[in-house]
This record gives sequence, structure tokens and C-alpha cells, in this order.
Amino acid sequence: MNPEMARDIAKRITGEKEFQSAELDIESHTMDEISRHIENLMPYVGVTDFEHRKILANTAQMFGDKLARFPKDHFREGFRFERELSSVLCFTRALAQSRLREAFLRFDSETPDHITARDSFGVEYEIEKSCLTPFLRTSTGLNTMNITDRWDYLAHKSYDSFERVLRAAGTEYPPWAPTFRSVARRIQKANLVVARRVNPHTADVHFLAFFAEEGVAASDQFKLVDERDLVRAKALCVLFNSAIFLSHLYLFKEETTDGSIDIRGPDLDTVALYPNDSGAQSLADVFGQFANQEFPALRYQLDQSFDKNYEAFWEKESWEKEPEIAPHPQRLALDAAVCSALGSSVSEDDLRSVYAVIAKEMVIRRGILNE
Repeated sequence: MNPEMARDIAKRITGEKEFQSAELDIESHTMDEISRHIENLMPYVGVTDFEHRKILANTAQMFGDKLARFPKDHFREGFRFERELSSVLCFTRALAQSRLREAFLRFDSETPDHITARDSFGVEYEIEKSCLTPFLRTSTGLNTMNITDRWDYLAHKSYDSFERVLRAAGTEYPPWAPTFRSVARRIQKANLVVARRVNPHTADVHFLAFFAEEGVAASDQFKLVDERDLVRAKALCVLFNSAIFLSHLYLFKEETTDGSIDIRGPDLDTVALYPNDSGAQSLADVFGQFANQEFPALRYQLDQSFDKNYEAFWEKESWEKEPEIAPHPQRLALDAAVCSALGSSVSEDDLRSVYAVIAKEMVIRRGILNE
């Protein structure tokens, strides 16, 4: 930026209430409006282009007459590990290499009675399932919305190989008897869990919400949704993974230094995503259609040309021309089915415009964080 550009921007800021160009966006809002949203001002400052905000806000509010806010206290915190407990209590299913980065114990085979686990040194252990609770440690690498029988496990009591695992992990945390009692007491289950902290810019994140027919416990990387109605839980699963919630997420997102988006409790309490009975059944049918389909990473769902567009933007640090966004057919089909279930026929062009906004926000945020 040269001095002349700086003077021009200063002049615009002091003299214009509304202005939009490739270099500068200006909008004016009353203090009353700002005060009403004082708890989270990210919708005003969290996007790179005010035009993006308009598109995201319109999408997030598109079905305000069909979707309501959640009932009070509808979300619970996941299981928080103390010290290094996770290394000896948590067994991560080896669905993808990305899931194993921080997992000391992993497995890829099981019987009705046992799982065959390996530690990071390759040593095998037979772990009896009577000591284990279905569990989700991380959302990384989960490429289906339905995670029934694809979950991880958490040990809620001592298993036969426990002493061997302790020695292999180099873990000392006596006394173990009260520790296991504490673990068993703190375990909570839900049929629907929503990722609480997620980095959607990576190639390892596919979905934000997951459903399990029998219910699972989950780490504190998730929020447990206290929804006992399985039909509505399935409906909510597709809604949390739809363009409707993605739009809300990118409006209200608060990012950590590593680029992860922290989905806060107040954000979930205020989002209008709770369907009525008739809408719930239609959306549950959509879940049944897509629940077991394997989807690509979220960024490739929105734009199969994400990597090419990322390189093109950061080569010039601007969009020299509007990028060609190529959404994945599964993403288009999912969102079209969700909108249809809610009684609206949204055009493919409308969906593409939403995907383009989110994909461009991803490109810019990922590049800034990598720098």
C-alpha cells in the first residue's frame, strides 16, 4: 500500500457510510444494533467481504419459519481426560491415517467379544469389550454421517492387558481403582454429537455432526446433543452438516491460532436449526438416503478445485478473476434434498453461490494461518 492509497482509504472511512470495492468495504450500523449483538460481533467482522456476509446470512436464515431455536440445556459437554489418561483408556479405530496422529492405542478389527488393538510400537493386545464403551475421540477422518459400529472405544474399567499397556505407555497414575470409578461415573452417551472444535480447512474433516443408533460417549472435542427422539436426531444430523449450518458457522466462527473453529455453547443455543415434527420426518428420510455414503473432505465437497484455487489466489494474493467453483455432486444432492424436505426448491445456482463464498473464505483463512 502506498501513501496515496492510504489517504484514499482514510478519506473513504471518514466520509462514506456505505462503500464497496475490491480493496475496501464500509458499512454503517447503529449502536443499538451493535448492542443487541454484543455477545458475538463476529458476523460484522468475521468475513473477508461484506457481500459474503449477506449471502451467508440469507442462507442461515432461509428457513426461519420452519426451524426454531433449540430447547434449553439441549447440549452437554463431552468427556474430558485428566493428564495422560487418554493414551491408556482410548482405542482409536484406524479408519484413516489422520485419526492416528495422537493415538497410542488403535485397532482395525473386532469380534463380538474383543477388539485387537496395537500400540504405536506395533505391540498387539486383545481387549475384552465388556470393559469398553462406544466412544468418539476425534471427528478427523470420519467420512460418513452414520458412525454406528464405526466408533472408537473408551475403557470404563480395567482390562486384562491393562498393566502391559501402562508399561508400554510409560504411564503412572495410581491409584487406578478410583480413577476407573470416576471414568464410569462421568461417561454420558448421546445418539447425536456435534464437533465442538474443528478445522474445516484441512483435508481430514468431512462432517461436523455424527449419528449413532445405539448412542456413544464422546471426548470434549464434541458437544453431545440431548435429543432422545431418534427421528429428530437424524434430522438434526443432516441439518448440522448442511449449507444452512455451514453458513451460520462461518458467520459466527471464532478461530483458534491453529485455524480450528470453536463452536461455542451460546452459538448453538441461538442458531435456528430445530425442526418441527413434520419437517423432522422428512429430514430423517434425507439422513437415511445419505447416512452411509462416504463423502470427500468438506473443502472438496464445496469445491473439487480447492487446491488449484488456493494456489491461484495466494500466487497473486487476490482473485484476479472469479474462481470457477466445482462443488461435489454429493454435496449438491445433500443440500438440495435438505431444502426440499423443508419445503423449498433452492436452485443449484443459489447453492453454488453459497459454496463459493465458504470456499473462498477457507482459501483466505487457510493461507493467512499458514503464513
